[in-house]
Amino acid sequence: MEKLENKYARRYLRRVRALLPCSRREKKPITLSLSESLADFLEEQPEADYAAIQERFGNPETVAAMCIAETPMPRVLKEIRIRSRVWRLAVAVALLILLSWAGYVLYTQHSIESEVYNGHYVDTIHIISRTDD
Repeated sequence: MEKLENKYARRYLRRVRALLPCSRREKKPITLSLSESLADFLEEQPEADYAAIQERFGNPETVAAMCIAETPMPRVLKEIRIRSRVWRLAVAVALLILLSWAGYVLYTQHSIESEVYNGHYVDTIHIISRTDD
């Protein structure tokens, strides 16, 4: 597969690829076929812009929907559920990292404030008792 030189064709292909709710392995033949079709179109019209590509192939949502329509529905639903779970897991991990960091910052701030007394850093306090003998 040769790389598309036209930036509008690359953007169009990326958009279609992003809209497909399937694994990379399943996206590869679809995007390869679309890339070849785009390359053939660009040979005829090398200066085509995004609007011309959409006029010829349809908007990316329509192309992705046609590809999804050809895929068995249970597989599409499974891929959507997997994406949803991965997204939720990523958000949960990000929140856990954020809360851990915030806890560390608060703990550090509290420990620094508890070691400072009257504007001076206090390492230890020694109490000396006086005897009046």
